[in-house]
Amino acid sequence: IDTEVAAYNQAPGIVYVGMVQPEDAIRHSDGFRMRTPRPLDGDQLFTAVEEAVSAGVVHFLADERALDDLDAVIDLGMTERITTVMQRPIVARAPTD
Repeated sequence: IDTEVAAYNQAPGIVYVGMVQPEDAIRHSDGFRMRTPRPLDGDQLFTAVEEAVSAGVVHFLADERALDDLDAVIDLGMTERITTVMQRPIVARAPTD
């Protein structure tokens, strides 16, 4: 997510391509169409993923092994494939106070 957001924030445009749908963006065949191009908050998008993992909506697999800890260190030299399984789209929401 950090890499996706950093690339987009270098030149915010009308389309964001990433795993998490930013708030107020519209899902489209080429990514997420931003109503108003703006820099994205990577922490907000990451929080949406954490909440989705906690709710059992998204799962990550290293080869066939489930990754339950988002902070787990993965040896990419020993892992052939990382898979994301999403039961529904992840949409970031602005924090409420």
